[in-house]
Amino acid sequence: MKILYEDAVMLAAVKPQGMPAQADKTGDLDLLSALEEYTGQPLGLLHRLDRPVGGVMLFAKEKRAEAFLAKEIQEHRLKKAYLTVLCGRLPAAEGGLEDYLLKNARTFPKWFPRRERVQSVPLCGIGGLRRKKRSRAC
Repeated sequence: MKILYEDAVMLAAVKPQGMPAQADKTGDLDLLSALEEYTGQPLGLLHRLDRPVGGVMLFAKEKRAEAFLAKEIQEHRLKKAYLTVLCGRLPAAEGGLEDYLLKNARTFPKWFPRRERVQSVPLCGIGGLRRKKRSRAC
């Protein structure tokens, strides 16, 4: 676990690939719990990264900071950026990326907005939900 920034009200840390951002039913060590043990206090989770994704996550150390930073994120004043590292040559300057949101369609959360739903597709014999992203080469 690598801490990039810490002060009295917030903390920025690197979430390694494969580690959940918060506790889940697997019981695997998650970043939020590890950081709460490190700081000795409860932290506000401001956003999440999927388990397979590594990157910087921001946590609030007090309720006022959590409310302020959550509003900044919600109103797009605090920007999130995603960087994808690829190996090899891209076949084209623009294209699509398909990744899976859930491993099993039966566990699809009912609160997930309908307009965001996409069709179930097979993934190694297991039904899954997918999202598509557009990307272009820099």
